[in-house]
Amino acid sequence: MKPEFFRAQDRYQERISKRIGYATHIENNEVTLTDEKGDTFTAPLDSLEYAPVKSDGEYWIKLNSNYPITRTNAFLCHKAGDKDALPVGDHVCIGGADQVRFGDHQGQWQVTIDAPYDEETDSDVRFVGYFASRKEAIEVLWNERKSIATD
Repeated sequence: MKPEFFRAQDRYQERISKRIGYATHIENNEVTLTDEKGDTFTAPLDSLEYAPVKSDGEYWIKLNSNYPITRTNAFLCHKAGDKDALPVGDHVCIGGADQVRFGDHQGQWQVTIDAPYDEETDSDVRFVGYFASRKEAIEVLWNERKSIATD
């Protein structure tokens, strides 16, 4: 987490333990957070990332901590399994929502899902659509996990 993107009262998670809390105070790059139970804990600022926006235990929506929360892109992730090229327990990003910077759809949010490579289109993503807001794009991205699970 870059210090310039940190905002008190936002929801963060500690990168290793995955403990989630709302930031209440920062001093000397040490952040005090309060979890859902009301317990407080501290973590170094550089160990924090935005907490997942949505999660069902297997899939989650992760926000990119390299940008301010008001304009960051989002990733649909899932836990790596036996068929993935990563150790079991790691995560794999399988889709995303990004704000379009140029062209006819500038300012809208584009949602794509990873797909097997298609020679005809020379692409390894499936375009889902353009959406007016990040919130709407995240909702669509979240719902796409259902079709991925059955593909």
